[in-house]
Amino acid sequence: TSLAICNGSNSGLTASGVPLNENTIAVPRKKGSTRPIVPFGTKIYIEGIGVKIAEDTGNPNYIKVKDDGTWIIDVYVPRNKGENDKEYHRRIMQMGRTQTEGIVYLGE
Repeated sequence: TSLAICNGSNSGLTASGVPLNENTIAVPRKKGSTRPIVPFGTKIYIEGIGVKIAEDTGNPNYIKVKDDGTWIIDVYVPRNKGENDKEYHRRIMQMGRTQTEGIVYLGE
């Protein structure tokens, strides 16, 4: 989300310096590093959502590579027009987590 409670005081900027946008996803960091596991700008197709771009990293307690090698990522969801902070937060929290498949496009 673009909420300060989710992103701190970064004013809506991602770790790559790009403003949060409808294509933004947060990917895990390399173990022991602040660098993402794929380069910023990497396109990732997510089944049911479409192509998104790795532009951010997240809290490594949540956005991580699991023991089985799967990734937990964070997909940015834009605010609806006229939606206040409380409504936006409630909508995002109601979405929960979804398990899906994806394809990482490296070297494009």
